[in-house]
Amino acid sequence: MTSDSSNSFSFPETVKKLRDAVLVTAVLLFFSITFSLCADGGIKSAAKKKEKASAQPLPERKLPPIIKYSDYSILVDGKELKGFWKVVKWHAYFYVPAKEWNKPVFMKYQWYWFTDDGIIKLMSSQKSFKDREVAEKLRKSTSKLRYFFLQKGIMQVRSMENSKIHEQWRTAEVFKDIEFKTTGFNFKKGDIIQSLLDENGKVLYIRQMRRVSL
Repeated sequence: MTSDSSNSFSFPETVKKLRDAVLVTAVLLFFSITFSLCADGGIKSAAKKKEKASAQPLPERKLPPIIKYSDYSILVDGKELKGFWKVVKWHAYFYVPAKEWNKPVFMKYQWYWFTDDGIIKLMSSQKSFKDREVAEKLRKSTSKLRYFFLQKGIMQVRSMENSKIHEQWRTAEVFKDIEFKTTGFNFKKGDIIQSLLDENGKVLYIRQMRRVSL
């Protein structure tokens, strides 16, 4: 160990790094397990054949401004969510290691289908596909994820294979156009904003979705 202060061991800093590493690992494992259950093997295999995964830049580190949901959106109870959606932009509130960039929720293109009977279907890719093509694949696919609302604005996602696997998403609908230039988020009326919450209600990840008309 050198006496150079730049290389000296800092116990508090090391503990913090370890704690952050554990948090990130837990979150990434959660994403990996849950979203692997979303779409059947046919869709995932087809996507892999049509693309070669490429490294994506890390999401920007600036956080969206602290602004009350009531300023531009309203919490929903589920009926507004039914249908076919495409992710416009997403942001992770933690460091995403390069090896994790190809996890479904970190991919550039993501589509979600929330069915009338409470099923979630997902397709994600680093390559763009025509919305109609994705919709057709999702219609034919099966999924092992269900969604329901615990209360207005709080959606829970559960695995039909393992009840211990679940997520909670704060869900709101935008009622007026608003842009946050510092973060690149540009919300349009009718967009859905979903925020993944940890057990303490802290936001881990946010996605902005826009309805796709077929």
